[in-house]
Amino acid sequence: MQVVQRWDIHLLRAVAIGAVFAYHTGVPHAGGGSLGVDIFFVLSGYLITTALLRGGSRRDFYRRRLARTVPAAVAAAAGITVAALLVAPGEWDDLRWHLLSSVTWTENLLVTAVSAGDLEGVMSLSPYTHYWSLAMEEQFYLVWPWLMAGVAAVGLRRHRRAALTVVLVAVIAGSLWLYWAWAADNHAVAYFSPLSRVWQLAVGALVALWWPRLTDRFPRRDWLPGAALVSFMAGVVVLAWCVSFGGFAHDTDSPWWGVIVVGTTAVLLITGRWLRPLPHSVRRLLAPMWLIGTLSYGLYLWHLPILWTLVRAGMPERTLTWWLVVVGMSVATAALSWRFIERPSIAWSRRTTRPAVDRARVVQEAEVSATSS
Repeated sequence: MQVVQRWDIHLLRAVAIGAVFAYHTGVPHAGGGSLGVDIFFVLSGYLITTALLRGGSRRDFYRRRLARTVPAAVAAAAGITVAALLVAPGEWDDLRWHLLSSVTWTENLLVTAVSAGDLEGVMSLSPYTHYWSLAMEEQFYLVWPWLMAGVAAVGLRRHRRAALTVVLVAVIAGSLWLYWAWAADNHAVAYFSPLSRVWQLAVGALVALWWPRLTDRFPRRDWLPGAALVSFMAGVVVLAWCVSFGGFAHDTDSPWWGVIVVGTTAVLLITGRWLRPLPHSVRRLLAPMWLIGTLSYGLYLWHLPILWTLVRAGMPERTLTWWLVVVGMSVATAALSWRFIERPSIAWSRRTTRPAVDRARVVQEAEVSATSS
């Protein structure tokens, strides 16, 4: 199988998990770090649509997807459950419902129902709360492949891209309208509801649908990788600016922050197609971000439960010891998850996928998880 190494995907994932981690740990000037989830959603829409467009059965698609996300998510949920029973047994009557919604990919629906408009309160509600974004993605993956197949089934195969474009534009318009309307009255609903979030995945899908087809016709020039790298870094600066000054955590509460982040991420995906090959010196410089991007799924799964457990255990917050424990435990559990759960699961899915799919030019399965927020 020919594997496409996408530096831009790894770097964007590193930016996204860095923003989320900074937000949850209370890093100064990171009040908009929750916008990192927006980046993950755009990446998910793009990568999954790319995989679907390259062919293969839906059965193989779901096998690869479940192998990539479920084992690590279940292992994290099991670890969270053990920690919760040890440090907060009196809260289990409430936490068990979050466990159930986490393993059934409905946590976003539960936190939307119990939020009462309090975004900050919901985020500290349980160690399972972050499963809401995984639920959002899995719900999208449950519908989108069948919708793509339905377009072909009704006789629109020859005009599939145009028909899917109409569908995606309609989804983006309707969902963005809800996102904008709800942001003014109920921040938590706007943040967690699949109806007000699906436009971000749809934007990524739209980029996957059209931009590779157009860029493949663009004449290759020697200066393109350098120009792409400069524009990519400028885009990262824009994302960092949004993380520092934007998001629902600030007084402005403007949905414009999410629009800027989603739009910037889409542009970076477009320019990222010209980012290869990177000079060796640049690759060495960006190697730490590549590693963070590789571990981003495990970091997302484990960092919030670790924070919740330390708080319940009574450990003083924002001290040097606290920071070292949080960072050390998060990285260690993410590395163990990647080495002993995620990589073997990916390898298994490749071995059991039919040869016709294996020979396709696909994006590396390690990159396909967008959260996998």
